Amino acid sequence: MSDVLTWPLILGAGLIDGINPCAFAVLIFMISYLTNIVKSKSKMIITGLIYILTVYITYLMIGLGLLGVVQNPVLSDTIYLIAAFVALITGFLNIKDYFYYGAGFSLRIPKSQKGLITKWVHKGTIPAAIALGFMVSLFELPCTGGVYFAILALLGQSSDFIKALTYLMVYNFMFILPLIIMFGAVILGYSIKKAKEFKEEHKDVMKLMSGLLLIGLGVWMLYSIYA
Repeated sequence: MSDVLTWPLILGAGLIDGINPCAFAVLIFMISYLTNIVKSKSKMIITGLIYILTVYITYLMIGLGLLGVVQNPVLSDTIYLIAAFVALITGFLNIKDYFYYGAGFSLRIPKSQKGLITKWVHKGTIPAAIALGFMVSLFELPCTGGVYFAILALLGQSSDFIKALTYLMVYNFMFILPLIIMFGAVILGYSIKKAKEFKEEHKDVMKLMSGLLLIGLGVWMLYSIYA
């Protein structure tokens, strides 16, 4: 496996990928609604954790499906090159959002899908949390897919499936870790209002961190090809 694909990169990339406004916005919205309609705190905790677990499983399944493709020796080099350019493009779009958030084309959950998400949030049930976790994982790929695709392309350079799978599982845990922390903070008494304010105040910084990571990955991947 390429020397750049190390545990610090997997841990850092997964964490930065997980710190994104898309994922936070839906979680905060769901917790806010559950706080108002669910009287049992234990049910609220279970519903929130099932939502987060569904996000993890869905992302892992997406990654496993793509891993089989990117490890194909016929396709791996082409996908690697495509992933490098995708990383650069999405990186610049994220940095654009740091300076001009929402202006022009932005990487975010499509507006057309927000009504569907709201509908499932309002159900406030465990099956709805599962459906919501699955839908959000797909809908927020425009926000998070660049980093994931780049990491998968790097994993595709290895023929060691078990090692690649281990990296993938840990990466996805780091991806949901910010959601776990935010959810835990709210359960322990952190204000929903403050959580919303935190997301709004730091969404541009989240975009910047993701953008810098993507550009760094893209540049290194191209360098490794043409050096």
